[in-house]
Amino acid sequence: MNLWDKVFGHQIKPEGAEKPFDHGPVFYVGGHKAYPKSTHSQIYFYEDRFELLPYKLKIYYKSNKNIDNSRERKRHEDWSDLGLIGLLWKKDAVYTLIEYNDGIDIQKIILDFNKNANYAQGLIYKKMLEFRNKEK
Repeated sequence: MNLWDKVFGHQIKPEGAEKPFDHGPVFYVGGHKAYPKSTHSQIYFYEDRFELLPYKLKIYYKSNKNIDNSRERKRHEDWSDLGLIGLLWKKDAVYTLIEYNDGIDIQKIILDFNKNANYAQGLIYKKMLEFRNKEK
């Protein structure tokens, strides 16, 4: 049983026989024109892309236009039940902003990798550069 099972009580798995080389929980903040609602998600890293479930977004590294981050202070929605203390209880967050072409339009999604931001953002950036260098 992994952290995803313990926290959310279920596990979302990608379809197909291809195995990801890494995966983990992520909070999808929003940004995609077809998926505006924030949700807890799972990210799967493959050699040519990463996928976000439950939305089944496939984002190919070669289609990435830019990856950036934003350091913001945030208040988690679940803390609103704590009243005034919940409103004051904020934490620093590094959001990962990814701009890519989905074949139809330019999309800009925002992800919160929480404590794994350095690893996940670095991995996506490295893969994006690999595909850019292959095209040259």
